[in-house]
Amino acid sequence: MSQPYDVIDAIVIEEREPKLVRAQNGPLAYWCHKAFGKDPNQDAQYFNTAANIFVSLDGIGSRDQSDIAALTFAQHCQNVVRREGWITPESMKEVHSGVHNSLKEQRIEGGTCYLLFGIHGRMVHIYHAGDVKLIILDEKHNKVFETKDHEELITEYFWEKRKVITNSVGFHRLGEVVLDTFPLKEGYRLIAASDGLWKFCPVAEVVDLAREKEAREALDTLATTAIQRRTPLGNGDNINLFVYDLMTLSTPGLSRMVFSTILI
Repeated sequence: MSQPYDVIDAIVIEEREPKLVRAQNGPLAYWCHKAFGKDPNQDAQYFNTAANIFVSLDGIGSRDQSDIAALTFAQHCQNVVRREGWITPESMKEVHSGVHNSLKEQRIEGGTCYLLFGIHGRMVHIYHAGDVKLIILDEKHNKVFETKDHEELITEYFWEKRKVITNSVGFHRLGEVVLDTFPLKEGYRLIAASDGLWKFCPVAEVVDLAREKEAREALDTLATTAIQRRTPLGNGDNINLFVYDLMTLSTPGLSRMVFSTILI
């Protein structure tokens, strides 16, 4: 008997075209796009539809080899999910320390921001560090939840202000584990993305752009708008994006199946 959803355990480092799959609770659209001139891509994604866990990663651009930091984080998440079938605060601490120690051992001075959300029953569990953001829309597509970015503005020479990330994971920082939870209902929509979306499309506009559109169309609209607002030469930040529509909510079993890695 076939599964009622697509069984996928994927680390995504670049996806040229947006994808649509069946996840446990409904349609999931995802995309990981490398901006022109941004080599290598410091954004990445990881998701496991059996565990109902999704991770959006954004390597810190000011650090060399932050693409490796983001990929290392995805791999550590995948290892924990395959072993335990879920992410707990203790296992998230394990991910943080594993990434930090691995980068130190390899002398890779990279770092990454991340947002991980997992749905179990009628609750979403959210771990995050940095400025990767999740918003939740209700059945009328009004915003009911938004994660708070871990950042501050500092004043530099000539009174210019610069955004500084205050919580991340990497060579220089172990990172603080931050957990939020939020109750869900059928008809809710979750949108998670790196700041390659949010810096070009404020949250209120994202809500309006995605309103009354199916998951894939909503993702296409958001991504196209962000890309069009980059500089005339096409430069801009990388984007990775999830749009997940919750058509049904039921308590899923936590799978301990071992899947083959999919590198996209």
